[in-house]
Amino acid sequence: MGLLDIPVEILDEILDLSLPLGIEGLALSCKAIYQRAAPQIRQHNALRRTWRCTNNSRTRRTDDTLQILYDIFQEPLGADYIEVLDLCDERIPNDGHYLTDRQWGAVEEPQSRSIEPNSRSSINFREIPMAMGNLKTFIEKSFQATAKQVNMDDVWSDIMKTELHPDEDDYKESIWTVVSLLNMLPNITTLRLPSWWEGPQGAVGETLHSIAQAANITGGPPKSLSKLKTILPFAEIGYESKAALQSVYECLTLGTMRELYLVSAVAVDDQYTGQPFKWIHPELTSSITRIEFAASCIDADGLSQLVAHTPHLAIFKYSHQCKWHGCQYDWNAGTFVETLAHHCGNTIIEIALTLEGLHGHIINGTSSFRSFPKLEKLEVDIELFCGPPVESGQRQGQDAYIPPGDNPWAKADIPCIGSMLPDNMREVQINTDYETPDHDALRALLKNLREQRAERLHHLERVIVREYNGKSVQDLVDQAGATLETLGAGSMGPYLKENVPEWRRKFNDRMVRMLQGNLSTD
Repeated sequence: MGLLDIPVEILDEILDLSLPLGIEGLALSCKAIYQRAAPQIRQHNALRRTWRCTNNSRTRRTDDTLQILYDIFQEPLGADYIEVLDLCDERIPNDGHYLTDRQWGAVEEPQSRSIEPNSRSSINFREIPMAMGNLKTFIEKSFQATAKQVNMDDVWSDIMKTELHPDEDDYKESIWTVVSLLNMLPNITTLRLPSWWEGPQGAVGETLHSIAQAANITGGPPKSLSKLKTILPFAEIGYESKAALQSVYECLTLGTMRELYLVSAVAVDDQYTGQPFKWIHPELTSSITRIEFAASCIDADGLSQLVAHTPHLAIFKYSHQCKWHGCQYDWNAGTFVETLAHHCGNTIIEIALTLEGLHGHIINGTSSFRSFPKLEKLEVDIELFCGPPVESGQRQGQDAYIPPGDNPWAKADIPCIGSMLPDNMREVQINTDYETPDHDALRALLKNLREQRAERLHHLERVIVREYNGKSVQDLVDQAGATLETLGAGSMGPYLKENVPEWRRKFNDRMVRMLQGNLSTD
C-alpha cells in the first residue's frame, strides 16, 4: 500500500507525528502530501518562529524559567523546537565589536522582576493551584525516562519555596527549575546557563548526570540534551566574577559537545579563593574540538584536568584575568603552554593566548610552540614571553627564584618568534602592550625572523604586530619583514584593552550571532 492509499485520517496522524523533524521531508515527498500537510506546515512554521531561539530577543522573560516550563506544559511540542536557549537576562547589543564589561558577559539583575505577558499565556499560573499541580505532574513525568530516582516532593518543595513571587526584589530561581527544563529539550544545540549558575550538587547533580548518561545512549526515542553542541558564556568579565569550570562538567561529557565558550572560567585549586576543576569520570572523554575562555583564571593543573580528556581539541583560545583576592596574581604561561602541548599538541591547529588582567608577574614565559606540529595560526600578547623559560629553573613573581650561579633572565634572552614555531605555521599575530609597547621584548622576539622564514618557515604567510593607537614600533616591524596593524578609536569609541586581540573581537561577534540563532562559527 502506498502512502496516498491509506485513509486520510491516518495520514493526518502521520503528519502530526512527523513534527518537528520529519514534516519538511514528508511534505516535500509529493504534491498531494504537501497539499494535505498545509495545517501541519503552518503549525510547524509558527512553532519554529516562536520556540527555535528562546532568548532575550523575544517578549518572554527568559530568566523566568518556570514560565517557560508552563508554556511547554501548554504546548508540549514547543520543547522539541528549542534549539538555542538563553537563560540569562541580558539585552544583547546589535554590534559586538565594542562590547563593554556591562554589555557582554556582565549580566545585570533587572530593575523590576514583574513578568511580562507571554505571547501564549498571560495568566499568573503561580496563583492557580490546579495549574501548579498540573505542572508538577508534567515535570515528574518527564523525569521518569531519565532520572527515576528523583524525589518529586523534594523538587517541588524547592521550586515552591523560591519561585512563587518573581516580582519581589529577593526573587531566586530554583536550580531544579533549570534542570527540569533541560530534561525536556531533545533538540537543543546551544545553551547559555543562568548568570547565577554554580553547578548542581547532591541530588541535583546526580539527576543532571543521569540526564547526560541517558543522552549518550544511542538508539531509541529522542533524548534530552542528546544534540547539545555548544555552551555559551553566562558570567560577567571582572576581577570579582568567577564561573567555576566544574559547573559545566556534566555538559562536557555529552558525546555531541563540540564547542565551549566561557567568560571568567576558574579552574584553580589554591585552597583559598580559587575553584578547582576535576574530571570526575576518567573513563569518559569529551568530543570538544573548540575551547575559548575569555577573562578566565586557570593554571596548568586545572588545564590538565580538562585537556587530558579532550583528544580531539583543535582550537584553543584563552585570555587570563586575575580574580578576587589575587587568585593567580602571578601566572605561569610557560607551564600552561607545556600542559596544552603535552595533552593536545598533535591535534591543535590554532592557539590564542592573551592577558586581560595580570596584576603580578609571568612566572615562566612561553619559549616554544614546536610541540604543536599541526599549528597553523597563533595569536599572543608579547607579555607572555616576558619571563624565564621553564627549563631555566628560574621563576619570577612572589616565589621568585634564580639557581645559584645563574645570571638573572632578561628580556634580551627572549628567543626569536621564528625559532619557536613549527614548520606548518601560516600566520602569527603579536599584540604589544596596550599602553606602552615594550620595545626591548619586541626587538628580541623579532630578531632573525627574516632568516627563519627563508630557511624553515616556508608556509608562514603573515606575521602581524598589533599596536594600539600608535606606530612607535614601525621600524622594528619593518626590519623584521612583518606587518604593523594599528588600532585606534572606532565609530563607537576607543577599543577596550580586551578587544585589541583579534580573537576577542571575533569572540564577541560570534557570541552575539549565536544567541540570535546564527549557529555558524566561521
